[in-house]
Amino acid sequence: MLSDDPHLYTFTFETLFFFAIFSVLVVKERGHFWESMPSRTLLTAILFDMLVAVVIATVGIPGLQAIPIIETAAVIAFSVVFSLVVNDTIKLGLLKKYGT
Repeated sequence: MLSDDPHLYTFTFETLFFFAIFSVLVVKERGHFWESMPSRTLLTAILFDMLVAVVIATVGIPGLQAIPIIETAAVIAFSVVFSLVVNDTIKLGLLKKYGT
């Protein structure tokens, strides 16, 4: 349950973390994020960071209480949709209107 503070801290950590990770993919490309593949190094670093964040959120550490994996999956799903779909669309619209 996300009704007490320790769980909310973990949920907030995950939300900020996954939005930041997916934002890297959006801002690295002027066009759609899928127009170029990230380098193998960047992709490896992103996947490793995501794995560590999921383990931290699922197992817990001092200051971040463990939350169910289904909540982590929900955070990842929302982050993917809003970063890779919504933010990418807004970025393209702004670049079309104001970009050079």
